Amino acid sequence: MEGRRSRYGNRPAYRAYDIDRVHSRQLRECRGRLKILLLLVGVILSLPLVPGPGIVILLIGLMLTSFPGKRKLERKAFSRPWVLGPINRFRKIFGKPPIAALGQA
Repeated sequence: MEGRRSRYGNRPAYRAYDIDRVHSRQLRECRGRLKILLLLVGVILSLPLVPGPGIVILLIGLMLTSFPGKRKLERKAFSRPWVLGPINRFRKIFGKPPIAALGQA
């Protein structure tokens, strides 16, 4: 960067996008670690005799990840009444309309 100079004197010209690129990479790494952590915690809490919302955390981890066939898996999971019921209860609490099941739309 020695050859590059700012138009405002002799200060070196710092590129803001270099800093943004570093921060973006760090955010991607943190998100990746969070996804893996949520999946692992969900699997552990889903085991028998372990108290906690394991299935919910596992579903959140799956929603955050991206992999081939994710959309098909989501549609299959949300078509189940035992998954759709609690989601619609939460939506009702926050004043949102319920989600219709795939066969009802």
